[in-house]
Amino acid sequence: RTVLAMAGQHDKTKLMASGADVYIDMAKSIFKRNDLTKEANPVERQIGKGGVLGLGFKLGDKGFQEKFAPQYPLEFSTNVVRVYRKEWAPNVPDVWYGLEEAACRTVWDKVPHEAYGTLYQLEDGWLTARIPSGRKLWYWNPQPTRKQMPWDPTDVRPAWTYQALKMGVWKTIDAFGGLLTENVVQALARDLLVAAMFKLEANNFQIVLTVHDEALAEPEEDRIDELAFKQIMCDGTTWARELGIPINVETWAGERYRK
Repeated sequence: RTVLAMAGQHDKTKLMASGADVYIDMAKSIFKRNDLTKEANPVERQIGKGGVLGLGFKLGDKGFQEKFAPQYPLEFSTNVVRVYRKEWAPNVPDVWYGLEEAACRTVWDKVPHEAYGTLYQLEDGWLTARIPSGRKLWYWNPQPTRKQMPWDPTDVRPAWTYQALKMGVWKTIDAFGGLLTENVVQALARDLLVAAMFKLEANNFQIVLTVHDEALAEPEEDRIDELAFKQIMCDGTTWARELGIPINVETWAGERYRK
C-alpha cells in the first residue's frame, strides 16, 4: 500500500481502499484471465500475492522464482516481473530510480537532493534521509564508488556504499534503489503504527505489546470497544492522507493473546 501510494499508483490504492482482492487483480494481469476468483483459483492468487508483496522493492525474476514460483520455469517469473513493472504498477520503478539517483548524487556532489518527499543530505559522516513522516534514516560512512551493470560489464555507473552492523560485524552494503525504497516504505509503515499507538494510549487503550504490525492493549473489561480501537488506528496521519495511503485494520478481543 505504501509503495504504491508513494509512486502515485492511485488506481491500485483505490482498488485496495475499496476492499477488492488485489492479489486476484494481479493474477488476472499475469495469467490474462478475467474469470479468476479467490475460491476457485488459489494457486493463481498465490502467484498474484507474491507479485504484489514481493516486487515492490525491485526483486528480479530469479529471486521471484526462488521465493514464489519454484514450480514454474524462469521464463514465467520473468514475465511476472515484466507485468508488475510495465502493466500492474508501472509508476513504482520510478520510485526506485528516483531515490537511487537522489541518494547517489548527494554522496557524490555533497549537496542535498530530494525525491518522492525524501531529502538526502550528508551529516557528520552519515547520509541521512528525511522521509515524509518527518523522521530521518541514517546510513553510516557513505562512499562514492562505481559499479558495472549486470546486463553489460562495459556499462559502469556512479554508485555508493555504506556500512551497517550485522551480527556484530561491520559490513559494506551496496546501496540501490530497491533497498532504499524498502527502507523508506517500511519506516513509513512503522511510523503509521507508532502514531496510532500514541493515539490509542491517549484514549485509554494502554499498549502492552506489539507483534509485527499488531498493537495490543489491555483495557479494563468494561472499556473494551473494538470499534473505537479500529477507528483510532484507521485515522492515520496528515502525511499519510497526503500520500494517499489506504489504511485498513482488523481487530479482535479476547482473554488471551492469539494470532
